[in-house]
Amino acid sequence: MIRDSNDQPCASARFGCWICTVVRRDRSTESLLEAGYEQLKAYYDFRTWISKIRNEFDLRCGKRRNGQIGPGPFKLEARRLLLKRVRSLERRVGRTLITEAEERYIKRLWDADRNSKQYLEMERHAAAPLQYDLKQD
Repeated sequence: MIRDSNDQPCASARFGCWICTVVRRDRSTESLLEAGYEQLKAYYDFRTWISKIRNEFDLRCGKRRNGQIGPGPFKLEARRLLLKRVRSLERRVGRTLITEAEERYIKRLWDADRNSKQYLEMERHAAAPLQYDLKQD
């Protein structure tokens, strides 16, 4: 929540989606875990895993949806793995993260890609590593 557009959001703490990998290291959740909020550990581990696999280029298309060469969307096999891991996380934490209706929609999108010449062309290209330092915080 931001009270005034000129103020810093949440005293410089994270605001937004818990799964976001734009910020490479989730210091906010790390601090909460250190403060004893152990119920966040499974979420933190999942987010950390996604941060790592987003840079495994064998799981990514080598072209972006706009046609540019570079790390594109996750391949279908990686998306299936992601959904499987989300379902596993749900069982561990006892909460629904993706509804059945959302899963049906996800699978329709997968079917659309599976039947798309454009997507199949993107998937055929080998993804290249990003051109910046992945170890940087």
